[in-house]
Amino acid sequence: MRLVEINEEDVNFKNQFIKVPVVLYKNDPNWIRPLDKDIEAVFDPEQNHAFNNGKLIRWILKDDAGKLIGRVAAFINYDLVNTMDEPAGAMGFFECINDQKAALKLFEACADWLKQNGMVIMDGPVNFGERDRFWGLLVDGFDPPSYMENYNPPYYKKLFEDYGFRMYFEQNTYLIDKYKVQAPRLDKISKWVTRKPGIRFEHITKKDLPKYIDDFVYIYNQSWSSFENFKPVTSADVTGIFKSMLPIMIPEFIWFSYVDNEPAGFNVFIPEVNQVFKYVNGKLDLWGKLKFGWHQLIRSNHKVKGLVFGILPKYQNLGIDAVLSYYFYLELMKKDQYRDVGISWIGGFNPKMNSLIEALSGKVDKVHYTYRKMLDETIPFKPYSIGK
Repeated sequence: MRLVEINEEDVNFKNQFIKVPVVLYKNDPNWIRPLDKDIEAVFDPEQNHAFNNGKLIRWILKDDAGKLIGRVAAFINYDLVNTMDEPAGAMGFFECINDQKAALKLFEACADWLKQNGMVIMDGPVNFGERDRFWGLLVDGFDPPSYMENYNPPYYKKLFEDYGFRMYFEQNTYLIDKYKVQAPRLDKISKWVTRKPGIRFEHITKKDLPKYIDDFVYIYNQSWSSFENFKPVTSADVTGIFKSMLPIMIPEFIWFSYVDNEPAGFNVFIPEVNQVFKYVNGKLDLWGKLKFGWHQLIRSNHKVKGLVFGILPKYQNLGIDAVLSYYFYLELMKKDQYRDVGISWIGGFNPKMNSLIEALSGKVDKVHYTYRKMLDETIPFKPYSIGK
């Protein structure tokens, strides 16, 4: 086996990095190839803000005959490291044949590079950037993935744990059948909450998008600030995200709440585009766009994805989250095309959110683990908890 460091100036090496999962998953009917441009964007300093104060390295692994059998990346985001008690780097974009020796080469390359750069902890598999994409190892629910959701075969779990990775936290993905939602209960809560003076709810409008982007930033940066390694978002960050959603955005699926005119909470749902992207084989070139447009036209997609949620801490006991969910549900019932709702990235450390989704008849559909490996074994391992 031969481990090859990617030369970021060599287009051929970068193409081989993209090709590794294509080789490994060619006989897996559940795998949906990520868009090449989404993977490439992670490793492009002009597109990924994590490079502003961070760096990465990546490798491909070949067997003795020169066949691609694995890949991995390691990275350090110093903005996050500066918030930690102990410096933690990360690894991700791991793909490998079912061979512990091959996996060891990939893991050790990451560990050695991170230690050389002063890191004492390695988390993975995660993204060099936002947590809402390419994050965690799939350990249960090996069905077709959502857009930018990690998919991998079951044997990866053993590869990670045999190397010494330990589960740091779990991420649940729920599936909700809209016809099984307990609507009367939500209606009762909604009437109780909306009787309170000063509370209002509204869905976004495209013409007022800048206003809602500012409100999103205000809510997000306060509601998520207690989470470890939290990094505030900027209006520029969110503007880019919302602009990318415009072609598929349904304004009635994105709701905000206000208390005495102060932005108080939001939820963001979008159509699950991976049900269409599975037909384009990772390419949004002209032919891929034509395929995408055709499947949009014939309504191949029947699923909606919950993208992100947030409630200001001081308003988290007012029932706002339930009302936001109910108003989205009412709009969803008007859309015959969509039946299922997937809600990803609900941390096991967030029991309130898990309970809310279960109250909406949500069932756990997939589970991802974020692992942690102590590169300095004198440092005690501690599972993640909110407010850490």
